[in-house]
Amino acid sequence: MTKRIGSILVIISILLLWSTANGQEVLTPASAQQVLEARNSSANMAYPVKSDAILTQYYRILSWISKNTRLNPAEWTTDGDVVMVSDCVQTTSESCSMLYTHDPRRLLTVFTQDIPDEIVGNPMPPNRLQHYALQFFLTQGFITLTQRDRILASRTMRIAEKEEDSNTEEVLAQLVWIGRQFDGRCVFESGLFLGFRPDFEIPLSLRIMRWASLNESAPRDIVKKGTDKLLSEVQQRLQALVIDQLSEVQIHGAEPVWYQTETELVPVVLVNGQISPGPGQESDSWSPEPFVELFAVESGAHLDTIIRNPENPSSEPSTDPGGVDDPGE
Repeated sequence: MTKRIGSILVIISILLLWSTANGQEVLTPASAQQVLEARNSSANMAYPVKSDAILTQYYRILSWISKNTRLNPAEWTTDGDVVMVSDCVQTTSESCSMLYTHDPRRLLTVFTQDIPDEIVGNPMPPNRLQHYALQFFLTQGFITLTQRDRILASRTMRIAEKEEDSNTEEVLAQLVWIGRQFDGRCVFESGLFLGFRPDFEIPLSLRIMRWASLNESAPRDIVKKGTDKLLSEVQQRLQALVIDQLSEVQIHGAEPVWYQTETELVPVVLVNGQISPGPGQESDSWSPEPFVELFAVESGAHLDTIIRNPENPSSEPSTDPGGVDDPGE
């Protein structure tokens, strides 16, 4: 108890200095304590990505594309580091009925084709759909699972349209999202997505994000950054979200998670909350905006600002064309 009270007093002293210097206190003692608890319980090691894992995944996907679609990977085009293969009539993706892109900067691979207008006669039950999706990625060798590197959760959705003059929904496609965990903790921005129709031989779409095999037997010890350094980074970044005193940041929580870079799986602290209208502002002029921010735990390490909407995180398709969640799935 004495140690905890001492920590809180230190936090309050730091926050008083910040609020005096910056004019606005973003972190409260309670939220700062959450950040520090997340830091303290985060892992003390980072795990390297296997040397050939990302390249092997890339070529296996290209092989699958060439064998199962009319796309020809030999005809790819590039935009910076982004590789694209398509049957586009024009250069815009809106005119493509089939498209494959690979973005090495985001460790993101996407394949998609047009969703037909015909309804699905017999939609697959959610549990079978989840099993099918996972087995697809495993069978193709796109990912591997271990006792530590496992599935976190899965969610099924659907793309549907309502019949005219009726509340009946006709299913056009079914969707599955599969999340990832390592040692029981979420790997942020890492996941699999599959769009599916039982009457199609290949998926309507697939997405693989930040999911590469790890060398679990060769962890690297890390030195965590000091508590004052971490709180300072959190304070500064969240304060940057405040727009000319017209808004205020509210922190809902902090937790230790993982983040996979091109070379390693690293421990990070995830902070989530919302940006709301500030004092004196009309609350109906704009709605509160959720945010998610990641902060590196390792001393000397930094992450680019990552802002995601928890209502529509990257762990769910952000370009769902008319999709609606299925309460029954």
